[in-house]
Amino acid sequence: MEHRIGIRLLFGALLLSTCLAVTGSGQQKRGFVFDTGMVTLGPNQILRISGDGVDQDDAITLRFRRIQYSQGPCNAGVCKHSISLQITSPPTTLTQGETATIDIPNNSFGVRAAMLSNSQDVRVTAQIVDQTTGAIVAIWVPQGSPVVSKE
Repeated sequence: MEHRIGIRLLFGALLLSTCLAVTGSGQQKRGFVFDTGMVTLGPNQILRISGDGVDQDDAITLRFRRIQYSQGPCNAGVCKHSISLQITSPPTTLTQGETATIDIPNNSFGVRAAMLSNSQDVRVTAQIVDQTTGAIVAIWVPQGSPVVSKE
C-alpha cells in the first residue's frame, strides 16, 4: 500500500508545477506558486506542505491554499473531479529561522496544497504523513527549491 502511494506521489510530482511566476493585473511585484497537484491519500493520512525563507535576511510572506476534490463521472477509465472546497489562508510573514506549515486531512476524494510566496527563495517541502504513527510515508522537495547547505 505504501509503495502504491509513493508511486502516486512520484507520478504526481512529475506532472506538477514546481515554481510558476505569476503577476497580478496591474501589479509590478512578482509572486511564486508551489503546487502539489491533486493527491489521493490513504486512510489516516494527511498532506503537509511547509515553507521557510532559507535563513535569508529579509522577511518573506506566505499564503497557503487548501483544495479538496470530489469524484465526478468516469468514462473508459478517465474520471473527472471537481473542486468541493477551496480555502486560502491570510498572509503569514516569516523572518529568519521561522517556518510555516499547513496540514490537509483526508476527508475528500483528493486534496491539493499550494503555497504562494513573495520570494522565489522559499524552501518548500510536501509530505504525506500517517496520522496514527506520525511516520512520513512520502516526501517531495520541488526541483529548484533551495536546499540547506551542509556546514
